[in-house]
Amino acid sequence: MRARALALRARLCARLCACSCAASGLAASASAEAPAPASITNNGEAHARELFHEGNELVDQSRYLEALEKYQAAYELWNNPKIKLNMAASLRALGRDAEALEAYEYYLREADPSAERRAEIQVICTELEWRLGRVSSPDAPAAGAGPELGQPARGQPRAPVAAAADVAPHIPATGASTSSPVGVTTRMDIDGSGRGVVGAAGLVFAFDSHWQISAGGLLGKHAGAWAGLELLLLDGPLRPTLGISAPVFFVDVPRVGASADAGLRWAVKQDTLFVTLRAALVHFPEVPQGYLNTLFVPSVGSELRL
Repeated sequence: MRARALALRARLCARLCACSCAASGLAASASAEAPAPASITNNGEAHARELFHEGNELVDQSRYLEALEKYQAAYELWNNPKIKLNMAASLRALGRDAEALEAYEYYLREADPSAERRAEIQVICTELEWRLGRVSSPDAPAAGAGPELGQPARGQPRAPVAAAADVAPHIPATGASTSSPVGVTTRMDIDGSGRGVVGAAGLVFAFDSHWQISAGGLLGKHAGAWAGLELLLLDGPLRPTLGISAPVFFVDVPRVGASADAGLRWAVKQDTLFVTLRAALVHFPEVPQGYLNTLFVPSVGSELRL
């Protein structure tokens, strides 16, 4: 009986050892597979860096929508708030103010920027809020260029930027148009003395966000033409304007005059469609009998950028 008990105990120990070895093998297998997630993360970072660089190259070509898609793809691989800064700048260039503001605010909350960088972004946010009608007026003019990606936030992985040259997209200054500088303009000039209305249609070319020239034809009782220079003041959707022009009417002979005007220009659709209201004082040195030398001419018109 004692020999049989010893044999049974030996078999039981052998089985326990086998189970222990099997459990150890499973533990070793699980331990060997553990680094896989880290490897996947590294691969995602590398791809995010590539996408980020591609986005910057597209921004250099003013292809903001395609650049935004690259930044969004990079952010999906690497949820780093620094990438949001590039996304925000691209959205701002595209005129998608509400989305840009949301991205900038996310960056301020999550990226822990320096005091200087925070102040810079807050100025841009204020300007965007003004465009969206959330504040009465901006506290200060927005920065001219999109901010560069800074140092990593405390406790956050480094953004997908390897060199100092990798900066956020260059974005036009506030008020600068991101559309074509060439457009078409139409208006109705009303003779302040009640003698009728003159239609005008022509082309406009913007040098920058504040200066543009225009020229075209005049059609009324007498045919004519004009060429002028206009200054756009301030920034925002509603801008005061000052202008000078040289109108010409063909009455017997060409009658050349000089005009000075002031008005308002309202952006119905940012950088694309505008409505204009002007009041001009027009003077013709020589006029036929029965015509006035000096006229007050209010006008209403529109401008469409191509």
